[in-house]
Amino acid sequence: SISERKRPRKRGRPRTIPRENI
Repeated sequence: SISERKRPRKRGRPRTIPRENI
């Protein structure tokens, strides 16, 4: 979702947005 991109990423590893991985 595009809204998740605006969310602050968690510390440690970069968060990837699974689009087709549902």
